[in-house]
Amino acid sequence: MTDWLESFDEFRFSPDEFIDGGDDVVVPNHQQGRGRGSGALFQMRTTWLCTVRDARIARIREYSTKARALEAAELNELQ
Repeated sequence: MTDWLESFDEFRFSPDEFIDGGDDVVVPNHQQGRGRGSGALFQMRTTWLCTVRDARIARIREYSTKARALEAAELNELQ
């Protein structure tokens, strides 16, 4: 992730909500930035599925939609 972030002069991550699934947290979010060198603007919506161990994020999986992340976390009833 560090290598990816280095490709931006500016980068911002804005979580829309945090959905508690026990050891997993679903985080729909909006990301935006400006490319290093090109100055091109970047915007996208995505959803992270974060697995938490010992109060730390141990794994992040990215999904194109909130519904897919909820399904992967077996939280389908929250859709």
